[in-house]
Amino acid sequence: MELIEVIDENGNFTGEVVDINELHDKNLLHYEIVVFIGNNKGQFLLQKRSANKRFMLINGLF
Repeated sequence: MELIEVIDENGNFTGEVVDINELHDKNLLHYEIVVFIGNNKGQFLLQKRSANKRFMLINGLF
């Protein structure tokens, strides 16, 4: 089980902590982090998303 802290429209924590599936089912807001790693050749490190994750697009591409 993955528990996530819910935020409001202003980015404030509501004090509510819910399972990730409930969070997505109810369209609740939460913080998320994205990291880009690149080099001076213009190359970027990509992490392949698991095919078992929710919210996959066509042909396993996200």
